Amino acid sequence: MTYISHAVRSIRNDPIEGEPVRLVLTVADDADPSAVAASVESLGGEVVRDLPFDRVLVAVDQTDVDAVCSLAEVESVETDAVLHQT
Repeated sequence: MTYISHAVRSIRNDPIEGEPVRLVLTVADDADPSAVAASVESLGGEVVRDLPFDRVLVAVDQTDVDAVCSLAEVESVETDAVLHQT
């Protein structure tokens, strides 16, 4: 089961069309990171950069968050806001 943060659940339940969001995806241990990248790109999103600990930062439209949360290769989905807190 994929962990989805509260903020991501809120976006998924009430997305704003045309509004992008950056998400941190944790790739499952047995998954191919390039498959996750291809899935995100097939949604019209982009991989911004690879992160430590089998994570990847992606940018997608809010209306595609539900599809990202449904990717079998993804273990968790969080917003990138936690990366910028001081």
